[in-house]
Amino acid sequence: MTELILIRHGPTTWNELGLLQGRTDVPLSNYGRTLIRDLKLPRELINAKWVSSPLSRATETANILGQNPTIENALIETDWGEWEGYELSKIRDQNNGKIPGIDTWDIYASPPSGESLHITQSRVKSWLEETSSENSTTVAVTHKGVIRSIFLLAFGNYIPTLSNINLSPTFCHKFSINSQGTIEIMQVNINLRHS
Repeated sequence: MTELILIRHGPTTWNELGLLQGRTDVPLSNYGRTLIRDLKLPRELINAKWVSSPLSRATETANILGQNPTIENALIETDWGEWEGYELSKIRDQNNGKIPGIDTWDIYASPPSGESLHITQSRVKSWLEETSSENSTTVAVTHKGVIRSIFLLAFGNYIPTLSNINLSPTFCHKFSINSQGTIEIMQVNINLRHS
C-alpha cells in the first residue's frame, strides 16, 4: 500500500485577486511565501518522496517546505481554458452563481476550450496506478482541481458533502492507494499549522 499526501500550493496574487489561474504559471505572492514558511510538516513527511506539479507555485511551495520535489506532469492544474485570468465572481455571475466543475464538482462540465474534471481524473489516475507500486509515502504538491479530482475518485464521483473538506494550503489530506491503483481516503483536513 502507498500513502499519498496532497498539499495545495500557497497563495498567489491571482488567488488574492480572485482570478482563475488554471495552467497560467503565476508564482507565489509574498503573502503566500510567508504562509507556507509558517507551516510545520508532520515528521513522517519530511523524509517521504516528494513530487510536484511543474507550475512554479507548486514547486516553490515544496522548496519553501525544505523539499526538492520530482516534477510530475500529471499533477498540473486542470486546464480552465478561456476562463483562465477571469474573475471567479464574474464567471459565477455568468453561470447562475456556480462555476461548473468548481462549485458543483461536476466531473463532466468543462469551460470553453478547457478540460473537465473527468479529463483531469484520467490523467491523474494513470499516475496513481504507477505510484501504487511504490509501497511508500508520497507527498504531492498540486492544485485544487487535481485535489478535487482525487477526492472524486475516492468517493466514486459522488461527494456526499463538500463543507467538511478544506482545500486551503494550510491543510493536507491523506489517502491510501492499493496495488490496483484504487484510492481511499484515510484522513482529511490535517492542519499543517499545528503539526
